[in-house]
Amino acid sequence: MSKFYNIPFSHDLIKRNHYSKAQALKDKQDRLEAENTFSITQPISGKHILLIDDVFTTGNTLATIAWEILNAGDNKVSVLVMAIDI
Repeated sequence: MSKFYNIPFSHDLIKRNHYSKAQALKDKQDRLEAENTFSITQPISGKHILLIDDVFTTGNTLATIAWEILNAGDNKVSVLVMAIDI
């Protein structure tokens, strides 16, 4: 999408601080415990960032990342969830 629309792209703006099993494999209580899972790796402000994910279970992962971006400065966040079933 980045190449098609000629917009900047970054794989390393967000860092996962610790790993756990996929949200889709967790029970409801475990999904709610995602504090301090992600952090921002560089200063950002005044950006509109599109988060793209392939699975939307509870939205907890995307919400956690979005809050990190919003708290980092005067930023906007949009979310796109898309997958192809072949």
